[in-house]
Amino acid sequence: MPTRQATHAGSWYSSSRSELSSQLDAWLSQAQPGAKHTGPQSSITAPAQQLPVPGARVIIAPHAGYAYSGPAAAWAYKALDLSKA
Repeated sequence: MPTRQATHAGSWYSSSRSELSSQLDAWLSQAQPGAKHTGPQSSITAPAQQLPVPGARVIIAPHAGYAYSGPAAAWAYKALDLSKA
């Protein structure tokens, strides 16, 4: 199977395989159940969200380097409900 050259390695994310793997593992481990909602619809009384979110469908398309979007993308991956996949 052909592979595509990683055009953003070293700029949007680390070009070091081990460093990138460590970063991804850390962000995924930090995306824990019980996270509070954020954003304009959140409120002080909003309940914590359990992960994965039942029935969750998410679009994961980081448009910034992982240094900026890594934690949010990791939470989105953890929120996916793969029980019916």
